[in-house]
Amino acid sequence: MEPQRFDEWTKALVSGTSRRGFLTGVLRAGAAALGLSAISAQTARADDDDDGASQPSIAQCERRVARCQERSSFRKCARCVDEVVASGCPFIDDPATGLTFAQTTCSCSSDSYCADGNGCTLDICSSNVCYNDPIEESCVHCRSNRQCPNGGKCCHGRCCPAGRTCQSNAQGVGICCEICDDGTNCCQKITTAGDPNSSRTLVVALATCVGQEGAAAGLPTFCCGGCSGNYDDPTDPNSGLGCFCPVRSLP
Repeated sequence: MEPQRFDEWTKALVSGTSRRGFLTGVLRAGAAALGLSAISAQTARADDDDDGASQPSIAQCERRVARCQERSSFRKCARCVDEVVASGCPFIDDPATGLTFAQTTCSCSSDSYCADGNGCTLDICSSNVCYNDPIEESCVHCRSNRQCPNGGKCCHGRCCPAGRTCQSNAQGVGICCEICDDGTNCCQKITTAGDPNSSRTLVVALATCVGQEGAAAGLPTFCCGGCSGNYDDPTDPNSGLGCFCPVRSLP
């Protein structure tokens, strides 16, 4: 089975530049875009974060963002960056990649740093950038079974449909399972691979039992390990089976 690759994303990050140098460049570019005047090195040294000025200087903004980068999680760092921006500091999102200023500023080195506390997102650090990727559009975030519609089960923060059981993958993400007609215990598949310091790949395969189209011919549902699948000929008891599992890439 050859995985189908889709949603290939590209991004152009600045290379050969120190993080502080890159940050300074971003802030200065943002300042120019907002029409802020440049400040001298002497003025920068004299600046105080609490001097009451209506418009913070570039040096003040750099110090504030540097403190944000010391926070222990992306959520805390991003919230801090939002406060810095709200204070009047210039910022630039990355139009080439769609990355926010928080994503490019709050660098990660592990998936745990990127955790957002929502069971409906897959929290991934890829090339030192945090992504909180929605697992599925219809996902319902939950804290208890009472929050799941139609008698569903709360599975590590996301709802499984009624009649499904709950397991978790190696990263603690909830996956839903059901017993197929052929007796197989079939679970969804949510996996990530690769180094957080480089490009990552992930599989989000949310099917359980497949092959329902063969019911008229007495064919049982079967499992494709979370991937989608079907009978080659749902009217033929000797029909072959096909499984299709998407692989997604992050920059």
